[in-house]
Amino acid sequence: MAPLAIWAWVLPHDLHGRRALQRLRAPVTHLSPVWLHLDPTGQVRQDRDLWLLAYARARRLPVFPLVANAGFDPAIMADLLTSPAAREQTAAHLAAVADALAVTGLNLDFEGPFGAYRDQYTDFVADLARRLHAAGRQLSVDVVAKTGPDDPNPLAQPYDYAALAQHCDALIVMGYDYSLDRPGPLAPLGWLEAVITYARRTVPPAKLVIGLPLYSRHWVHCTGHLAQRTDRGYRPLRRLLRLFGQSLRWDAATACLWAEWTDAEGHRHTVYAEDSRTLAPKLGLVQAAGLSQIALWRPGLEDPAVWPLLRRERRRARLAAAAAS
Repeated sequence: MAPLAIWAWVLPHDLHGRRALQRLRAPVTHLSPVWLHLDPTGQVRQDRDLWLLAYARARRLPVFPLVANAGFDPAIMADLLTSPAAREQTAAHLAAVADALAVTGLNLDFEGPFGAYRDQYTDFVADLARRLHAAGRQLSVDVVAKTGPDDPNPLAQPYDYAALAQHCDALIVMGYDYSLDRPGPLAPLGWLEAVITYARRTVPPAKLVIGLPLYSRHWVHCTGHLAQRTDRGYRPLRRLLRLFGQSLRWDAATACLWAEWTDAEGHRHTVYAEDSRTLAPKLGLVQAAGLSQIALWRPGLEDPAVWPLLRRERRRARLAAAAAS
């Protein structure tokens, strides 16, 4: 098996993310800074972080700036995908941005319930990939996880895995966000296994990257209704739990950590957390499927113990590959 490749999305100007990369020695092999946003006017807005560029170049890391539709607004996608001229103009502009930044390629992260334009999205990806490849650059594409071709999740319907994989260099399946508005695990093990199995059937293994969560999620219900949903980093979550005198419990069936309590005002709190203990079995699923690439959302939110775990896994994979050669 090839050594473990670790893609990481990093926010610009995020001191916690920088700390993970530099002081905690995160063993990242591919960097995807969250820099580019397609806005409602069709313009691509940039929020570059020169520190991240310098960090990556000093370590000779491939850099794939993330491109998102601002706010994951489906109206932006409708305007783009229903207009052949807009698709062509945007693809040309993004390729020019990649040239100007002198990066390895782009990471396309267009999300939202735009399944009605599934074929047009594939056409757009094909055009952008062609332009990037002509300049010696690459394209990775993020897709919402699904367990089969007829997955009912409207956020997963825009993505034809097999067709997209024909054009891009890497297809990153975001193996998280199983639970959004209803409290629950972010990536329960049985669901993640089904996601990997389906992706493995439809995408060439060399192109398949499995996204894994480093964040935790906190829901607050008031009078039975969702009042707040917050993604939290590991350290802020630990502070929250200490504040309320709570501790995390282990659910062996889903390989998840969770807590639930009611505060003095009668608000119901539910937390599902990710740390090194929950990451280990997810890595096991990836490796059992014969895959060697993961992506992490995102450094700066993690339990610091995930980095020694990932360094050990990379060493183990290197030794196994050397022994097999």
